[in-house]
Amino acid sequence: MRMGQGLYEKAPPTGYKEAADEWLNTDALFNEVSFAYEATIPGFGSTIRYGSDTSGGSARLWLKSLNLTTEADVLGFLLNLTFDRQVSLTEYQTYLTTLRSAGGTFNLDNSNVETPIDRALATMLATPRYKYR
Repeated sequence: MRMGQGLYEKAPPTGYKEAADEWLNTDALFNEVSFAYEATIPGFGSTIRYGSDTSGGSARLWLKSLNLTTEADVLGFLLNLTFDRQVSLTEYQTYLTTLRSAGGTFNLDNSNVETPIDRALATMLATPRYKYR
């Protein structure tokens, strides 16, 4: 609702347009970015709690269960989910730097990587490139 696409407001067969330029505006963009951060970063906002604080590192444990081991594996997987791996070198470096922000060697066994994973995913979901897919 907050994103300007109310449930049952655009009845079939047409529904909401797939191209974001048909419905995306500053209000919808603000709410979508807020939703991305609320859904991935524990303690951000006040409505949604899907992040690490609800289940002991759900993103980190999920990625670990997929047998991903390196930061390149994790970043490649997340980029494949969000952008079909189509990002610029600058964007890639930004996400990689975010994953490395815990310091030390990247290791999914270490709970210190929970916050960087949450932040990297939130940043991906909040980018205009993702919104206009």
